[in-house]
Amino acid sequence: MHTNTVSSNQERLWYLSDLHPELSATFNIGSIIRYRGPVDRQAPREAIARIVRRHDSPRMEFDEKSGEVISRQRPEIDVDLTIEPITDLDEKGTDATISGRFREMVAQPFDLRRAPLWRMQLLYTDQAHYLLFVVHHILSDFRSIFVLFKAIQHEHELLVGGEPAPWPRTVSDHEAFRLFLERQHRQ
Repeated sequence: MHTNTVSSNQERLWYLSDLHPELSATFNIGSIIRYRGPVDRQAPREAIARIVRRHDSPRMEFDEKSGEVISRQRPEIDVDLTIEPITDLDEKGTDATISGRFREMVAQPFDLRRAPLWRMQLLYTDQAHYLLFVVHHILSDFRSIFVLFKAIQHEHELLVGGEPAPWPRTVSDHEAFRLFLERQHRQ
């Protein structure tokens, strides 16, 4: 398993989560994507799996070794996407169900030592599909979530259209970004 040193922000989040595990869920961030109309319900799982294979951060976990916080990238992780219908509810009831489920997901802490440090659910009605996504802030920020959603949507469209994934797996994108931040900090 490949290991890296972490950014100063990741180190702070690690220690805060480690010192106060009861507050760990406060570092969870998330969002909901709404798709109108029919969606191939199995395609989102494969779209997410493609992204997980291509990038390091979705397979990242953290630990402490000799007093130093490190990250590890697992070679593979299973993509766990719960897919559930929302039935027999009016629009207000549907919204309440989705909001409640999302709050539950955000409130559930992550074990930073064990990837994945994100979770997703796909809820659907006859008219729409809702992709709920929560990630620990040690992996991502709000802006990155929207980039991720665009990538999922792109992969989903390729899958539904029958096209192969066009991008190869990147090489240690996390490590390159960490080194970039380190150089910026020194300047």
